[in-house]
Amino acid sequence: MTEQTWLGRAGVYVIRLKRGGAGYWEYVGSSSCIGSRRTAHKRDLAAGCHHAKALQRAWDTWGPRAFSFAVLEFVEDVGRLGAREQYWIDALRPHFNGELRVRRAECMQRERRDVDAEFARRKRKIIGNAKRIGSRLHVSS
Repeated sequence: MTEQTWLGRAGVYVIRLKRGGAGYWEYVGSSSCIGSRRTAHKRDLAAGCHHAKALQRAWDTWGPRAFSFAVLEFVEDVGRLGAREQYWIDALRPHFNGELRVRRAECMQRERRDVDAEFARRKRKIIGNAKRIGSRLHVSS
């Protein structure tokens, strides 16, 4: 499949580092436009600023010729991209996504704490307003 067929298509992709007899090390990702995402990965890796630090170190060590980019699956419903990416991450257990799984889990925990804190703040505000309104309703005769 040529890169031309990737343009404007959503899906899940893999970046592979061939490691001789040791098999592959992989990075799995998804995008609503695979062609553009491939270009962005190559640009970031060439510039030395890729968000997956282990992938960046491998790129710096072995160079671009040691890597390949392939589409694992085209996804018609963009809303299912995350679920399909997670399926492939669980199936392949890619080496280069390891640090990202930890970061995602940390981010999800942080988001949950933020949501819980916001819920508690709003609850206190509602209870405080209810008490003020309730005290106004108790008029002595």
